Amino acid sequence: MCGISGLYLKEGQEVTPELLIMFNQLLHHRGPDTNGSYLDKNIGLAHTRLKILDLSSSSNQPFKSFDHKNILVYNGEIYNFKEIRHELQNQGVTFNTTGDTEVLFQGLLHYGLDIIGRLNGIFSFAHLDRSKDKPILTIARDRFGVKPLFFSCKNNQLAFSSTLAPLLQIDWIKKNINPEVLFYYLKFGHVPTPLSILSDINQLKPGHFLQFDGTTLCEHCYFNILETKPNYLDITENEALTQCEILLGKSIKRQSISDVPVGIFLSGGIDSSLLTASYLENVNQRISTFSIKYKEEEFDESSYAQIVAKHLQTDHHEILVEPKDLFDQIPNIPQYFDQPFSDPTMLPTMLLCEQAKKKVTVALSGDGGDELFFGYTYQSMMLHLNALKHIPLPLRSAFLKLLQKVIYLAPGQLPLTLQQIYKFCDILSFKNSEEFFMYFIGTIGPMQMPRLKQIVNLSGFDHTTHFHQLCEQLKNRSLFHQIELLFQSTFLTDTVLQKTDRASMAHGLEARVPFLDNDLFDFSKNLHPHLKYKNGIKKYLLRKLLAKKLPPIITNRKKQGFSIPMRQWIRTDLKYLLDHYLNEASLKTDPFLNPKEVNQLINEHLQCRANHNHVLWSLIVYQMWKEYYHIN
Repeated sequence: MCGISGLYLKEGQEVTPELLIMFNQLLHHRGPDTNGSYLDKNIGLAHTRLKILDLSSSSNQPFKSFDHKNILVYNGEIYNFKEIRHELQNQGVTFNTTGDTEVLFQGLLHYGLDIIGRLNGIFSFAHLDRSKDKPILTIARDRFGVKPLFFSCKNNQLAFSSTLAPLLQIDWIKKNINPEVLFYYLKFGHVPTPLSILSDINQLKPGHFLQFDGTTLCEHCYFNILETKPNYLDITENEALTQCEILLGKSIKRQSISDVPVGIFLSGGIDSSLLTASYLENVNQRISTFSIKYKEEEFDESSYAQIVAKHLQTDHHEILVEPKDLFDQIPNIPQYFDQPFSDPTMLPTMLLCEQAKKKVTVALSGDGGDELFFGYTYQSMMLHLNALKHIPLPLRSAFLKLLQKVIYLAPGQLPLTLQQIYKFCDILSFKNSEEFFMYFIGTIGPMQMPRLKQIVNLSGFDHTTHFHQLCEQLKNRSLFHQIELLFQSTFLTDTVLQKTDRASMAHGLEARVPFLDNDLFDFSKNLHPHLKYKNGIKKYLLRKLLAKKLPPIITNRKKQGFSIPMRQWIRTDLKYLLDHYLNEASLKTDPFLNPKEVNQLINEHLQCRANHNHVLWSLIVYQMWKEYYHIN
């Protein structure tokens, strides 16, 4: 993997070499092996490289044509590059390297932008074409947004980067926080694509590319997951198992091509266990596996990873994690998670990647398995709770008030069964489809929404605006397909993939996601729902496939998830973060935060009268981020 950045300024202005050097310094962690730049007056491109394929200097970037009229900077991996290379060779194209960068470059030269839709991989890239009257800069991002790409276009100028940090060095990009995006961040724990926390900057949508010629910016879509419609396969369960096994095997073989060592993140769950078993069947080579071990039994699933590793005879590495190890990662969050991101499992993920990098440079991850094959508990809950939408809101509200009288709702100290009742009450209070969907991919429910608006001083803000367009695109689908698309188009990109990319790139480790292979996605999209969720069993087909390879203790286990006791830590070991970042003086410097409301949250949480760990941790990360990047 790599880091890319660049500028296209107005005629008469000049990009300085010092600025490109600074860009590469800020992206060094994404590409620690080599760096390079291209500069011609008002246009500059920069690149930092993590060597994976063709380790020679011939594949260094920017990659240029002999006449310097075409220049490419690229971050990612094209898994079908060998097929495209062979096709181009049959047309007389000669290659000077063995990697995928030159294949992408030649594909752009010979097929134009049509090549983007044919790519099976994870990528973001920028291609400068100087053969026209006006130089044309194209920036593109992969189907699912595995690789990040930020951009800003103002006053006939364009800047882009793999992370937010280089863009903050540009004087015409203002560091103005968008308060509505701040609200969404506190609600979801991430900034939803295509927004960014800063008003002047956007994220390029997955499956999209932009073209800029110095005056006009055009956005094009080559893949929109919300427009995909299932064409259900007329196959038996056994036929589906066979097809899934073949497609997963092909994906793993493609994604195991590397000139550096490859490993697997093995949690002992369905997805990572299936990846490991399939790898050994298809690559036929011993693999290094990596897992986290906690001392606290309620969070530890390392025993399952040990069973899988022993059964498959992998070279297994277990990383024992003490709370202090995770606390030591906290100061690194703003640097590597370049805009606020508060999923606390980023801490063990960063530690896992740091340790894995000591043995390998590429790691296969099970990300995407839950989204493609219906693996989340929340997904099945949505199927069963959807009937609530047909009960009029006044009736639901009356029942909610009755429940609240029956039990004192303080989720911070309730046993599990009562916490589930509390969540049920929260779900009862949704007003429309937007709120119903938002509840299941966020950390804050409808009952807490008015309070969240007070915290961000947005009392009149319609918090469902961002989701309205999504719900419009979903409304003519079956409920099952709506739920699938909801998680695939939001949670997958903005939480799951962002966490893995930032945590791995922090340590110069490339994370690959075999479940998001183009062919495997097309198969899962057309797979009938009863083969994904059957008799209350989530990821039914994957479990059946895994049962052919591993013992029942693995195939029949419930999904555990990757969690840490943040609720308790904020009351004890991490209370100093509240004192430092959420004190009244610090809060008063932010025009969008209400110190009185935040202080009340803190008191309720510390006194165990409520559980506000999601909002408080999100606020801490937000304040850390502002301090690190000098956002006033």
